Amino acid sequence: MTPAEAVRAAVADIESLPAAVRGQTRYLQLTTADEAQCVRQAKAISFLLNSISRARPLALPVRVEDGGRLVRVDLASYADFKKPGTYQELFGAWEKLAETDPYFHLRTQVLAAGERTPRTVTTDGGWVDVAAAARLKQMSTSFGAVLRADYFVSRVAGGAYYGWAGVPAKEEDYFKQFGVDAVALGSLAADSAANLLRSGVTRKPRRIIQRPGAFGGVWQSKDVDAESPDRDPLRNPVDIDLGKGATQKFNFQASEIFALGANRLWRVAVFDAAGNRTDVVPDKVAKDYTGDGIIRPMLTCLRCHERNGGTAGLQPFHDDQTDLIASAGIKSYLPEVAQRLAELYDNPALGRAMTRDREDFAAAVAGATGGMTPAQAVDALSSMFAGYADEQVTPERAAGELGIAPAQLTTVLAHSTDPIALALATGKAVNRAAWESCFAEIALRAAKAANDER
Repeated sequence: MTPAEAVRAAVADIESLPAAVRGQTRYLQLTTADEAQCVRQAKAISFLLNSISRARPLALPVRVEDGGRLVRVDLASYADFKKPGTYQELFGAWEKLAETDPYFHLRTQVLAAGERTPRTVTTDGGWVDVAAAARLKQMSTSFGAVLRADYFVSRVAGGAYYGWAGVPAKEEDYFKQFGVDAVALGSLAADSAANLLRSGVTRKPRRIIQRPGAFGGVWQSKDVDAESPDRDPLRNPVDIDLGKGATQKFNFQASEIFALGANRLWRVAVFDAAGNRTDVVPDKVAKDYTGDGIIRPMLTCLRCHERNGGTAGLQPFHDDQTDLIASAGIKSYLPEVAQRLAELYDNPALGRAMTRDREDFAAAVAGATGGMTPAQAVDALSSMFAGYADEQVTPERAAGELGIAPAQLTTVLAHSTDPIALALATGKAVNRAAWESCFAEIALRAAKAANDER
């Protein structure tokens, strides 16, 4: 399916819908002709959309068009209408992706009359059916109502996740989304924690805290970038003022949070020790040993927690603090410290909470994907992400994305002066970012060649 064919298919489908819902309808184009892969990718898309949803009910996208390579998304179904701002956030996030989309649109600079500085604008690509694109824009009220599914996944499961999931800039506000008041829960002894001598994820000491939220558990790790006495959670099991200017406090640098949302799917975020949202986990704290080395919400977090022994989004762990208390007792002359240690480090309570949250997450994943397990859903999403972001674009793949036969690619590229296009013409594979940078030129050449043949 070429971009022009995808736009025409979207027009045909949206015209069949009631006028009242056209403005909230968007489309994602699958880029495989294999039916089994189409099914798997559609389920991965549903898993992702529901993972950023603000609503409690699960909402499933629908495959349309004869070949089923176009997925219809009711974007409004992922908003929480008790909070109208979530509607604007989701639709604004979609338009932001459309602005930088290289497959249906063209970024160019224009200099308007009376202006001295050119402005960068996005317009419909000349290789799409411009008339159909204008019709789709009118009915959907969207600048770019069709996007490639793998492009969408690479952004929403990666760098654009916070905007789509509505993750606030402050940790305190993030907790509020799940009905959590960390101070109040601590005073009620409603939280539980574990201290690890060595985390299997960070390979350094780690503290894990579980707090009950409105929809299930809110699990927070507190991680360090190096080892020292003040960065040791077992040496500093509770934060307390010891009097006379002395304090005991665990000095951590980064925090990862897994929280069950209203629909019981995990919402993830990373914050620093001051409670400020960060885009990635600092490299000194932890690395992604299965990807490019960088841990970023959300896909990297889910992939790590689902693999390497993890189940339904939570990695197993053993509380070394409980072992220490059991073997050596609580040696403290401060009764408030002794009591807090006994109530906070409750390994059986953590185990029961983990079981409940895993079951809720697994049931939500099955509902969002038509029966997938969490491992299957994460693998399907990871495959789409990696297939787009990590795999190189071969000449055969480039031809397929242009909707032409591989033998035609050399002819289409014959008069190009772009080094990336010339590399493809000689049979070399290129990185995805390089392919995106020259897609517009090559797509225009391919469209012109097709018109010349007609």
